[in-house]
Amino acid sequence: MKIRPFQPDDFESLYALEELCFSEPLRFDREYMFKILTQPDSINHLVVDTETVIAFIIGSLHQKTAVRAVYIETIEVHPEHRRNGYAYKLLAELEASARAHSATQLWLHVDAANAVAIKIYERLNFVQHKYIDHFYPSGGAAYLYRKNIETQ
Repeated sequence: MKIRPFQPDDFESLYALEELCFSEPLRFDREYMFKILTQPDSINHLVVDTETVIAFIIGSLHQKTAVRAVYIETIEVHPEHRRNGYAYKLLAELEASARAHSATQLWLHVDAANAVAIKIYERLNFVQHKYIDHFYPSGGAAYLYRKNIETQ
C-alpha cells in the first residue's frame, strides 16, 4: 500500500470508485470530478495497492481574505477496504499538504446522517461549524466542519 498524488491515467479508476461509493444524485459527474482533480489549486492523494486505487481524497486550496484554507471535496474508500484506517491516513496526508501550502484551516461538508464519517472527523479535531438543511440534491442535510491547523 502506498499513498501518492493523482496522475491523469488514474482518472478511470477514481471515477469507478466514485460510481461505487455514490449513487445519483450525490455522485459527481465525470466532467466536474476531472475538473476538481486537475485544477491548479487541487490537492489530492490516492491509496494504491499494487496498481489498484482503493481510496482517495480531493481537496481544493482557497484564499479567503486573510485565511488560506483547503476544502475537502470528497474522500472515498472502496467498501471492501473500509475500517482499515485509510480515511485517517488520507486526511493526515491532506493536512500535511495543506500545511505545506500555508493553509491554516480545513473545511468539509458531511452528510448529517453519516455517523461513521462524523466520528472520524471529530476524532481528528474537526469542529462542527454549521448545520445546513437540504444541502444535498437528494434533500439531505449536512454539517459544515472546520479544523484549524498550524503551519510549520
